[in-house]
Amino acid sequence: MNNMEKIRVDEFYNIKGIGNVRFSKDAKTLAFTVSNIDKDKNTYESFIYVKKENRPYFKLTAFGQEASFDFLDNENIIFSANRKPKEGEFGSKFYKININGGEADVYLEFPINVVYVKKLNNGDFICLADNNPLFENKKLLKDKKLISKYQAYMKDNADYEEFNEVPFYYNGSGFTRGHKMNLYYYRTDKKELEELTSIKYNVFEFELNEEENTIFFTANTDKGFISLSSNNVYALDLNTRKIEKIIDQKNLTCEGIIAYKNGFYFGGCHNETGLNTDPDFYYYDNNKKKYDKICDFGLAPWNSVGTDIRITGGKQWKVTEDGAFYFVCTYFDSAYLYRLKDGKIEKIIEKEGAVECFDTSGDRIVLVGLYDMLPQELYEYKNNELNKISNFNDYLKDYYIASPEKIIFKSVHDDIHGFVLKPYDYDPNKTYPVILDVHGGPKTVYGEVFYHEMQYWASEGYFVIYCNPTGSDGRGRKFADMRGNYGQTDFQDIMNFVDVCLKKYKNMDKDHVYETGGSYGGFMTNWIIGHTDRFKACASQRSISNWISFYGTSDIGVEFACDQTAGDIWDNLDKMWYHSPLKYAKNVKTPTLFIHSNEDYRCPMEQGLQMYTALKVNGVDTKLVYFKGENHELSRHGKPTHRLKRLNEITDWFKKHK
Repeated sequence: MNNMEKIRVDEFYNIKGIGNVRFSKDAKTLAFTVSNIDKDKNTYESFIYVKKENRPYFKLTAFGQEASFDFLDNENIIFSANRKPKEGEFGSKFYKININGGEADVYLEFPINVVYVKKLNNGDFICLADNNPLFENKKLLKDKKLISKYQAYMKDNADYEEFNEVPFYYNGSGFTRGHKMNLYYYRTDKKELEELTSIKYNVFEFELNEEENTIFFTANTDKGFISLSSNNVYALDLNTRKIEKIIDQKNLTCEGIIAYKNGFYFGGCHNETGLNTDPDFYYYDNNKKKYDKICDFGLAPWNSVGTDIRITGGKQWKVTEDGAFYFVCTYFDSAYLYRLKDGKIEKIIEKEGAVECFDTSGDRIVLVGLYDMLPQELYEYKNNELNKISNFNDYLKDYYIASPEKIIFKSVHDDIHGFVLKPYDYDPNKTYPVILDVHGGPKTVYGEVFYHEMQYWASEGYFVIYCNPTGSDGRGRKFADMRGNYGQTDFQDIMNFVDVCLKKYKNMDKDHVYETGGSYGGFMTNWIIGHTDRFKACASQRSISNWISFYGTSDIGVEFACDQTAGDIWDNLDKMWYHSPLKYAKNVKTPTLFIHSNEDYRCPMEQGLQMYTALKVNGVDTKLVYFKGENHELSRHGKPTHRLKRLNEITDWFKKHK
């Protein structure tokens, strides 16, 4: 009999999230954020923690608004918050706090929404901020008339929206209303904010060269259509304010920039396998006004290992003073830390799991990791050893946490990696129901990391199985290329995986196998129920059902729908319809639950409604639950009570159909 505690349905309320690990400039102080759920307020809180040399870490802030920060200098930290909001207040504030403690004071105050600031050596700041058409070409300080004009505009337009561009909304941020992200120069002595880029630019990221006289930034300038994938790179001369396009997306697609000396490293590709093409590494030299490829790579230089307990993030790229480029990379089922130096790439940290974010100082690397089937903790890598240095989630050692048993099998074209979690109090002589979980993306991966919903189901007496079918990340361009193949090889991979599991684990109850998935996993759920009756019940979450309507309603629809289906609404409509699960809804007999959110602009509400309606009209046992005020991130960052409701709805649906 198992004496360990079970993972509860609301266990995520107790789990701490770690992120944003950073060293001070002198490397004597380490700071990071710790996040948790405030059950009474039904929200998330984030605090800054500090660890000084030879001292344990301690909590520095107390308001719970400190989700991100930066070191202002060796003794002070700056973060964005609004600790004492006033009615009708407009703009943003940045606070300063000493690393030894004390009160945080307002350090910078802006009349617009500034999301990030970078301090220059002269004491001024470069700011990335939301630019509204009403603010164009304005000197912004505390212009009360301008602020009043904006507030009146927002009030007068609160009951309707005017669309004049595509996308007209973004998941998680709402309707665009003509807003763009722009660069500003803040003069500290005059407290004056100067516009550096006009509203014709939509800036995504920026970096400063070593001499701090040039800003490199990526931006889109298309009129009426804001591409999410086709961004040019520009250089802005801070002496002349002149802007020059230095990389044209028509010649090379740029994926992220990070400055080094008078240039920057970046990932680049020619979209050989569509929007999901993994990049190679390049360096742009601003003196020579040219870029050169450093090396071929063709893998994902970021962490795409899925989990439902990640609250905040942090840096996944860094260049050190000697030119070494450190980056997180997803390879097969884990996210490792790599280093690029002198044209050669080597894996630095090889432990299976996931590097969430990191920072370096000399021979020290401190990172947030998902290891050993535990939630996030801090780890230090030094002298070729990786050691855990925090214990925020150690309480879970007294709980039953199922260890994934890896399955590798030959499927349609490639070997497929999958995992099996055994149920609580497992007895090989008993039979157990099974839940198949399909990940989103499709260009993400499942790995050997803690996933709350899966561990909960294992504690409830289910086998939980999951795999990384064709289209998943971590295995290069060819494996991830799903253009025109949705519902084909991937579907076969997943069904073959189920067969392999049932054959290997004789006590899996083949008559009680359930399935669920979200986003791409929701698409696959919709596809599955139209092509097989083998599942006892399914739960489709934030799904795609109709690529044709997805094209015109999703914030990524115009590019993603055509790219992934290899179809077109003008000349190849049949191809888009062929890959649409709605086409096959008349075949469905499986009881299916649909979960959607009314502010999901990635997989809009109409996608779930269409599939639900088709099943209901055809007499299939079905139900739809939609959440107000939630978006595509419901299962990961939704309101805690909504996350709990969602998980209970899925579990109860499966229990209902025994």
